Amino acid sequence: MAITITSLDPYFAAEARGVDLRNPISASDQAVLQAAFDEHGVLVLPDQDIDDDQQIAYSKGFGDLETSIHYNTDGRSGRPELSYIGNVDTKGKLYPSGDKRSQPGTERWHSDRSFKPVPAYASILSARIIPPTGGETEFADLRGAWNALPADMQQRADGLVVEHDIIKSRQKGGDQNTDEDEQKRLPTVHQALVRPHPKNGRKALYIGAHAAQIVGWSAAKSNAFLQELSDHATQSKFVYRHTWRAHDLVMWDNTRVVHRRRPWNSTTQPRVLIRTTVAGDGPTV
Repeated sequence: MAITITSLDPYFAAEARGVDLRNPISASDQAVLQAAFDEHGVLVLPDQDIDDDQQIAYSKGFGDLETSIHYNTDGRSGRPELSYIGNVDTKGKLYPSGDKRSQPGTERWHSDRSFKPVPAYASILSARIIPPTGGETEFADLRGAWNALPADMQQRADGLVVEHDIIKSRQKGGDQNTDEDEQKRLPTVHQALVRPHPKNGRKALYIGAHAAQIVGWSAAKSNAFLQELSDHATQSKFVYRHTWRAHDLVMWDNTRVVHRRRPWNSTTQPRVLIRTTVAGDGPTV
């Protein structure tokens, strides 16, 4: 069966059908999926009842994979290429309200790994257990937002460098328990405010919760401009909301979209997804 690509949003996001990730992907099908991903930025592949090894195999088709500190949450004996995104411990019990393991900061708009010197390229998320309501993921199209900016704002933004700080981002999200060792392990990094796409050169804003301050600007001036850009980029016309179904696989391009998780009743309803992360190919500045 040939792969079909159907747009889900006027600006970006598409659905791909006609592929079964339980089997190896042919070179021709990989080329179709890569082209669709480059064009749309968010790609949904429904009905993919895959295991961890099959997810890793598929993800490697898009590049080298990063390893994660979250693969062994609760002492799980998982693969380092995997991140456990969920609220259920190894004994099947739900995390209590406010538990750090549920990563409450992901409810803020962010780009995965923008706090690293070489930020992530793609994130690939496989839905294993989905609550009946809530817990959706929203994506904002930073390429469309850039294209819609007035010319004077584009000129003002292009060429600026921003400090990305995961510690400050976590603190703004309510996590005040970061220790000194973690601060040393996760220092502030610099990222371009406007990023050309590594494959096609098309520009996009590069913002999100980890973007702390524009280099060389006062805190007040920087906060105001970053907030103005964020408000513009996350208007409803630039946002696609994905309502999860069991066995959905959703992948997104961190170089051109930000995302956030929507709330759900996490103290009574399990939600478990597994993420693989494709590494970026170099620093942005």
